[in-house]
Amino acid sequence: MDGNAQKETCRAPAPGPDGFVPARPRVVLALAVLVLAGMAGFCLALYHSLTAVRPVDPADYPGAAPEGFRWEAAVSREDGRAVFTGWACVEGEPFPDVDIRVVLYHAEDGAYYSIPTQMTPDEAATAAVADGRGYALGGFTAVVPEKVLAHPLAEYEICIAYRVGGFDFLASTGKTAEVTG
Repeated sequence: MDGNAQKETCRAPAPGPDGFVPARPRVVLALAVLVLAGMAGFCLALYHSLTAVRPVDPADYPGAAPEGFRWEAAVSREDGRAVFTGWACVEGEPFPDVDIRVVLYHAEDGAYYSIPTQMTPDEAATAAVADGRGYALGGFTAVVPEKVLAHPLAEYEICIAYRVGGFDFLASTGKTAEVTG
């Protein structure tokens, strides 16, 4: 291969009849890799944000649980994670919007921790209240890896942070996060 042939392969592509100069394949590949890496980084940051255990200030929930507040919660273990399932509702009240979170309270530290909670319809709420209204939207599932908790699971009390309709309260259930069964 002579020097002129090598120079030919290093040149930028010639512009087309409309003046458009196509990008070099290596540049396109490098940009695609950068875009994919950026998207992966964003997805990881979003995943961490959505699954992180966060401290909660009880003052952020200024209301008190009303007389008709009902709840049910069960705790199980799956692969080193504590899984909370259940429901919460206020009797006679609709669900125009739903924001229910499982919060763990550690009495010795006086600290509250919100754990990632997903709303999952649960007809058990409707059956338990049995007033002819639908409460299934109050169902939840919350998952937390036990390794991220500072204390053993059984030392935490389950609380319910409830922001539905005009209600805004943090309710103590009096139930520990102990796995039963």
